[in-house]
This record gives sequence, structure tokens and C-alpha cells, in this order.
Amino acid sequence: MELKVIEIDSWPKFQEATENMILWGFRGQADSSWDLETTFHRLAARNKIFQPMYWHKEYFMLRQFTRRARHYCEHMPPQTDLFEWLSLMQHHGCPTRLLDFSHSMYIASFFALENAEKDSAIWAINLHKLGRESMERHNMNPHKTNIDHLNLEMIKVANSIISSDGKEQRNVYDGVFHIEPERLHERILNQQGLFIFPANIGKSVFENLGLEADFHQTVNSKMEDINTDTDAMLKFIIPIGLRKTILKNLDSMNINARTLFPGLDGFARSMQTLMLGP
Repeated sequence: MELKVIEIDSWPKFQEATENMILWGFRGQADSSWDLETTFHRLAARNKIFQPMYWHKEYFMLRQFTRRARHYCEHMPPQTDLFEWLSLMQHHGCPTRLLDFSHSMYIASFFALENAEKDSAIWAINLHKLGRESMERHNMNPHKTNIDHLNLEMIKVANSIISSDGKEQRNVYDGVFHIEPERLHERILNQQGLFIFPANIGKSVFENLGLEADFHQTVNSKMEDINTDTDAMLKFIIPIGLRKTILKNLDSMNINARTLFPGLDGFARSMQTLMLGP
């Protein structure tokens, strides 16, 4: 997969360049040097987990979470709906293979910049292309499969890919697909969220995408090089010098921690905006 890396030199120009990227997903990261990496893979690498054990580790966390969650919440997914359980686990901070994205470039921009101390980044992935690839791979008729039907089918696919016994899944393809839980909690709704799901948990997100791990650091394209129909993925680098201007603009659009995180915690977190100055 080819990746265009673009440095943003103007917030209005970036807004204009992305206004037609309707069927795209966006992820903001506070450091432009960071890889696209799930919490599961990050912790597995940190703890030197042997790769064939990845399936067992995911299964073991699922097993322990589904057994004990009833002590903490009343409304739980069906026991066999493993993806919905992973979504619930992700929501509450458990390391999973799921990677958070948003349908909104503006919300991704907020997450990229809120706590940035250096150049940050927004990753953009073409959901339309991912959907077409998923339909082709799983023999779905594109003329009879709308967005809602596709999501329901991909939930079935995810449930078939997640190991239900802790054993390595040897027949899983390398690739990613986009997916949303059927139970949309408030935070996902507020953040216009979705997940990118790496099919082969034994490999990194980059490996599932067919990308090299260290290729994404160098700017190689300009805004005018973007083709929203044919590009599969883009990376936008936001210079730290634009942070204050963009955050203040986002706050004027009511995109801040108060609206993205429900409750008193989100409201308190939004007080950081006052530190941006007049």
C-alpha cells in the first residue's frame, strides 16, 4: 500500500483539502513519529510476549473479562458475541486489537493536538476502499450490501476470527477492516467513533496493511497530490506551531473534551482550553 505523507502548513487549507473526504476514517496521535499501534500489540511488545501466544492472551483477557464484568455493569453483550465484548473492553481501557478512529477529521484533530508537545499527526484511511475489499474478500454482492449490512457481516467475520479457545488461528488473512459495535455507547456517539480491526492479531497493524514500519516519517507529498478516490491511506503531520490556533478554532466549533467525554470528567478536562490564552 502506498502512503502519502503531507505536512499541514495552513489550517484553512487542510480543511478545504479534506472537506470531501466523507467516506474516510481519521485518527489523531499526539506524536507524529508514533506508529499505528493497538494497545494490545504495544503491551505485548513491551512484555516480550511470544507471537504465537497472542491468540491465547486475547482469549484469556476475554475469558476473565466476560466472567467478572457482571460485578461492574448490568447490561452485557451475549456471551458468544466476542467482538461486542472487545468493544466494551476497549471502552473501559483494556488492551485490545481494536484501533480507535473517527468519522470526523475535526475530532481526530482534537485528539492529535490536545496533549501534543511536538509535531502531531492525523492518519486517514479510505473506508470506501476497505469496504469494497471486505465485500470482495467475503463474497458479498456490492449491489445488495449497504453500509449497515456490511457492518453486520463484518461483526460475524470478527467473531469468527477471534479465537474462542485460545489456540492460534492459522487460516486468518492479513488485512484490516472497519467495524462498529451494535451497542453504541455515549462516547462512541459523541466521538463519531469506529474501529479498525486487524484480522491477524499475530501481526502488527502495519503488517496487516502491508506497510513497512519505518516508512512514514518523511514528508513525500503535498495537499494537491491527494486523490480521495484512489488513495487508500494518508498521513498528515501537524506542526506544533499550529496547535494553539487549531485548538481554539475547534473549541469555537464546540469540539472539546466537554463534548467528547460525557460527565464531570470531560467538563473538568475541557478547562485546559482556558490555558490557551485569549
